[in-house]
Amino acid sequence: MALFLGSDYTLGIKGVGIVNSMEIVTAFESIDGLRRFKQWASKADVLLEDMSSHYRGISLKEKNYKDQHKNYKKHWEIPPDFPSERVINAYLTPNADNSTEPFHWG
Repeated sequence: MALFLGSDYTLGIKGVGIVNSMEIVTAFESIDGLRRFKQWASKADVLLEDMSSHYRGISLKEKNYKDQHKNYKKHWEIPPDFPSERVINAYLTPNADNSTEPFHWG
């Protein structure tokens, strides 16, 4: 969700809020799914080829999401590096202190 809403690591997608980000995460369940989301959201519908080939090989969740959000995507501003693997890795493997020393305020 941080990829959509913004965080310390990324600005997010302008125009996508909490509810929509949950819908996107539910429909596009992997990094490859997020790449398909960006490709779809970045193109005008008139630029997409035959819609039957556009929907071939995607889940029903993705198809339903795309059908329901055609007009919304016109208002989104997607960063060029979306979905950033650096941001994803920062969340999946955070750089954390593993020290067992007791903490002391300086």
